[in-house]
Amino acid sequence: MKIKRLLAAVLSLAMGVSMMTACGSKDSSSKAENDSSAAESTQKHTNDPMTVTTAKDLVAQMKVGWNLGNTMDATGGSGLDAETSWGNVETTKLMIDQVKDAGFNVFRLPVSWGTHMDENYTVDEAWMNRVQEIVDYGIDNGMFVILNTHHEEWYMPKKDRADKDVEQLKALWKQICDRFQGYDEHLIFEGVNEPRLRGEGNEWIGDADSREVVNQYAKAFVETVRASGGNNPNRCIMVTPYAASSSKQNMEALEVPQGDDKIIVSIHAYLPYSFALDTAGTDQYTSIDSSITTLFT
Repeated sequence: MKIKRLLAAVLSLAMGVSMMTACGSKDSSSKAENDSSAAESTQKHTNDPMTVTTAKDLVAQMKVGWNLGNTMDATGGSGLDAETSWGNVETTKLMIDQVKDAGFNVFRLPVSWGTHMDENYTVDEAWMNRVQEIVDYGIDNGMFVILNTHHEEWYMPKKDRADKDVEQLKALWKQICDRFQGYDEHLIFEGVNEPRLRGEGNEWIGDADSREVVNQYAKAFVETVRASGGNNPNRCIMVTPYAASSSKQNMEALEVPQGDDKIIVSIHAYLPYSFALDTAGTDQYTSIDSSITTLFT
């Protein structure tokens, strides 16, 4: 699609901040409390009234966001132990309360699902319950919550893998949609995270074939959500170009579904680089940096 059409869509700049805290231990009482909380979560938000909102209007309400990195997207350990396998502590309601109190109104929850699915693509029930429990920490605080697929090794945008990837993507999102169909407009689904040719020389650039496969992912994701029940046909959802890249060629290649005004385009732009990503950079943000304004022109 033309770049002006893409930029006319709603653009979301995702800048994540990980929690860099030490791993805490779990005891039996903590596990019992978590099991009880998870059971309660499955009974909440089953039929919340939704304010139908366009993507443009919804994003206008999203001010500053916080990303729960290296936690539910961690791929070590097994079962629920994956949450702390990369060194972060177990997520609590108090943590997300403090994030809200600090002024954040958007909570992005990256989740790795592939390590919690069986050969039939069925998600482990305990993992789904735990994800829902953490989603509720944000929703119950009146925050916008972005739920995605993250650090997935099973999708790789190559033509010879596309059919199988799409099959698994649809199966996964159908389950997520079924579980969260009763949530209102504060819950946003993000189909894939930085889909790219991992480990290959053109990993962050891609090629025509890989960009086309990413479009197939987006199409399958959107169709699956819209065909599901509850509030999902009217939910704002996020699609992304190849590698979530802000390069002109990758943004232009993204095919945004037409006739749907509830599609958000997610672009990862770590700008200004010295402030957002460079470990040898600065903690001082300057609004006169031209890198962000250049992206929008």
